Amino acid sequence: MKKLQLVLLAGLLLVGMFVQPVSAQRLEDATPAQVYEFMQKNTGKYLVLDVRSLQEFSEGHIEGAEFFPVSASGFTTAVQRLPKNITYIVYCRSGNRSQTAKQVMQEAGLSLLHLDGGIRAWKQAGYPVKK
Repeated sequence: MKKLQLVLLAGLLLVGMFVQPVSAQRLEDATPAQVYEFMQKNTGKYLVLDVRSLQEFSEGHIEGAEFFPVSASGFTTAVQRLPKNITYIVYCRSGNRSQTAKQVMQEAGLSLLHLDGGIRAWKQAGYPVKK
């Protein structure tokens, strides 16, 4: 699991080097429609982080989402190493675990959109999920 976390962190750091910067810290809860609209208008300026378990992630996730489990022992340290030049879209199943992630990410000074209602709300709104 630790190797997986390191590989995921390295991948996120590499991606962060190639996305365009955002100008100021952004912190907000957003509906599925607001998140989808943000994604459409800001290609290359965000990363989607799925903070659920690996099993949940493999059952279906938002297209382009990175597996970044909030339950991992090194989550806080990994968050502190994330690039600060982009916006993160963070979600879980229903919004509870991602609230924890949101708080840690906010304390690290990251810009983020929190998908209110999680992937359940995303699916109920009819947005695509990749398996």
